[in-house]
Amino acid sequence: MPKKLTKDQKYYQKRKKEAGKDFIRLPKEGDKTGRRGTRKAICLRVSLAAAERFKQMAKDAGINQWQMASRMIDKGLPGIQALGIAHYDSERQKWDWNEQLLKPPSRLRYKSDKGDVQLNMDITKTMWNKLQCYSHKVQRSKSRIFEELCRDYTPMTKEQCERQKIKRDEHKQYWDDWHRNRGVVDAVPQKPSKFINTGSEIIHSKGIPPEYWDDAEFAEFEELSLKLIERLRGD
Repeated sequence: MPKKLTKDQKYYQKRKKEAGKDFIRLPKEGDKTGRRGTRKAICLRVSLAAAERFKQMAKDAGINQWQMASRMIDKGLPGIQALGIAHYDSERQKWDWNEQLLKPPSRLRYKSDKGDVQLNMDITKTMWNKLQCYSHKVQRSKSRIFEELCRDYTPMTKEQCERQKIKRDEHKQYWDDWHRNRGVVDAVPQKPSKFINTGSEIIHSKGIPPEYWDDAEFAEFEELSLKLIERLRGD
């Protein structure tokens, strides 16, 4: 008879299973379903000064340290597609990573300064993959790369965050109105799309990873993807 798992063991198995996916679908609320990015554990050793600045940036932004780390990796390093380490598969709605960089054939180790502080976090799976691939691409340790981010990263000001929030709210309101009036000709004036149709995939015009999209962006992406899939099948 199989041994009964403890509560902690069940939780660990659930987290391990989720870590194998880029996203998991959330329970349906009303007429909408949502998704959230999965997270994966990472251990980074940095200097005391870098750790203190990192923690202060998270505190000033009013977010958790894992969220701050994910944001720094996303904004502080070159874009995923610009680096050529992955491309987004619009039909399967997931990133296809360069396996040679994500899982190199041999275990490579890069020299790193011996950090004073060990940071243990569960950052988003997409940003974990990005840091992993970037580390092998430039042949430098993840800890050294992250320490430089802690030292050089410039977070947005409160005013910039507020302006960004207003734009997100306006965009969400636009798409909420569009869905309420769907089927009514010219019910809502057209606004520029946040996505680009390359003919083979749908990509975000600013290269923003899916885990940072809001509901309006997911709705627009799914609609454009369905149209693209129908067209490709028709061809």
